[in-house]
Order: sequence, then C-alpha cells, then structure tokens
Amino acid sequence: IAGAGSGKTRVIVHRVSYLIEKGVDSRSILLLTFTRKAASEMLDRVEILLQDKNAGNVTGGTFHSFASFILRKYSGMLSLPPNFTVIDAGDSEDIIDLIRTELKFNSKDRKFPRKERIQEIISYSRNKNTSIRAIINDQYTGLIDYIPDIELIYNGYSRYKALSRLFDFDDLMEVLRDRLRDNLMFRQALQKQFQYV
Repeated sequence: IAGAGSGKTRVIVHRVSYLIEKGVDSRSILLLTFTRKAASEMLDRVEILLQDKNAGNVTGGTFHSFASFILRKYSGMLSLPPNFTVIDAGDSEDIIDLIRTELKFNSKDRKFPRKERIQEIISYSRNKNTSIRAIINDQYTGLIDYIPDIELIYNGYSRYKALSRLFDFDDLMEVLRDRLRDNLMFRQALQKQFQYV
C-alpha cells in the first residue's frame, strides 16, 4: 500500500548496503522488482551509497528475467530445454489467434472474444491459480457461452508452446514456482546461493 515517493526503494537500498557493510557476500543477495528500470536504479543507488563496485555482485532484476536466467542455468537439473524462447503478451496473442483461426472460431460468431481478451483471461486464470471457467463466471459473465471454446483454445495454446519450446511470462513464474516446490536439490541450490531476498 506504500505509494510513490514513500521510500520503498530507499529502504531496500539501505538494507542491501547495510548487509554488504556488515560483511555479507553480495552474491548471496537477490534483489527483485517489477521493472528493469527499478532494478537498475536500486543497484546503482547501492553502488553510490557504498562508493564501491562490490554492489555489482548483487543479483538483481525483474521477477521474469530472474526466472528465465535460473531456469536456463539449471535446465539440466529441471529437465527443461536450455534453448527455450520467451514470448511476450503480443506473441501469445498471435499464437492464440492462430489457434482460434485453425479451430474456425474467428468466423463462428461476431461476439466471439478477440485474441487480446482470450489472452487476458488465460493469463488472469493462471495468475489467480484458478480455472478459466471460474474467471469467466466471476469477471467476464458475457462470455459464459464461450467457456468450452476458450478452454479448447487454451489447451491448443499450451500444446503449441510445449512443442515449440516457448515460455510465456506466466510459464516462467509457474515453472520456477513448481520446480522450487517439487525439486529438493534445486530448491537447496537456490537457498544456498541466495540467503537474502
């Protein structure tokens, strides 16, 4: 609930600086945020505060860039293709549109949701860790008649990504979460590497 200018970044910068000054190995610190700009700004501020390049050893970035980096680094341990491609929301929408067209939903009904709305629903359901049906019943009641079709598109979208070694932003978060939960060796490796998050 802390708004802009309330000092969130300042608190984190001073915490990281304090840890480093107290002798904590900067490589054991993980600094995550929502935007590249904010991550870069925080690391720059730590360097300025400490007047030391040692802060450059802090691992920092966005949640998604960190997930991508870690999943690639440990791909062998996690049974993942190391050469997966990360796709953005626009790419996801285009794949959904391709599947929608293949299934002939694009010409079926003028009220059928567009690719952007379908991608939004799929992503929202994944982020809320609930079904597409529940999301539509709760948030998109005008699309209730299309639930089976949207679920079919989602299944096709998931298969397409798997066959093409594609990860969307939601995949990065889900796969990292699931592997941390289910793979003890992986979880211990990250716990050993990052003691301060």
